[in-house]
Amino acid sequence: MTNDTSNDTRLIQLDDKTILTYDLVKNYIGSGILGDVYKLSDGRIAKIPRDASRLPQFKQEVAVLKHLVTTYHTPEIATGIEVVGGFPVIIMPYYDNKDLYIEKLAKALKDADYVGAEKLTLNIAIAFCDAMIQLHTYKDDNNKQFTCVDRKVIDFYLQKNNNAMILDWNVLTAYTEEFRIGEIRVFGTLLHEAYLGAKGKMPYKPFNDSRWRLRDADIHGVMSVGLRYILARMTGIENFYAEVAKAVSKDKDYFIPLKKDLQAWQN
Repeated sequence: MTNDTSNDTRLIQLDDKTILTYDLVKNYIGSGILGDVYKLSDGRIAKIPRDASRLPQFKQEVAVLKHLVTTYHTPEIATGIEVVGGFPVIIMPYYDNKDLYIEKLAKALKDADYVGAEKLTLNIAIAFCDAMIQLHTYKDDNNKQFTCVDRKVIDFYLQKNNNAMILDWNVLTAYTEEFRIGEIRVFGTLLHEAYLGAKGKMPYKPFNDSRWRLRDADIHGVMSVGLRYILARMTGIENFYAEVAKAVSKDKDYFIPLKKDLQAWQN
């Protein structure tokens, strides 16, 4: 098949032979580590590798997303070929910025809905635990396991009924002790920054209200002491959840005891 369209229109052929189109200029959304992202004619998005050097990492992301989809917290994907360049393509749903966790959280805090804000945060945190536990069961063709410590607050969405959706699984690291602990620590710090706008201020001392001020406001203590305590455990120098998991079994996933604590506080 050749591209017989004009100007900046391009074709994508999915594995099921469906043909979708996008415009290089009008439908461009952005670029990431692996390549470029475009909005397609059916409303979904396409991730296209920038060049051949990205293909191994691209193929790994496809394999990981197919493995993670059973958690219901990662996108259901399709694959295909960009007709002109012949590069493989990942197709996934388009997620609107209004569904970003950070946006919904900011609105809840602005409205002084502190209970609602905490519910959103617990929802995201438990979903992330599910996804990470599932990620750790993935093995590549060389029987290697992976972690993911490359996390940004814009990776987390809350859709209808606040169903959590977590994007960007393309930067994986070896499943070693250092990075296993780092996963939980990074996530705890990220939640703290998202909630309180306290970048660089570690979530220690959960009983000290002055360390838990709301974004640029003279209000503190808006997060429950229970959730503060969990975040402090997640980010401590001696990671509490790693030690709990090791006490049970050296192979126990560190996110399992964390998920139990989050669920206990949620209920």
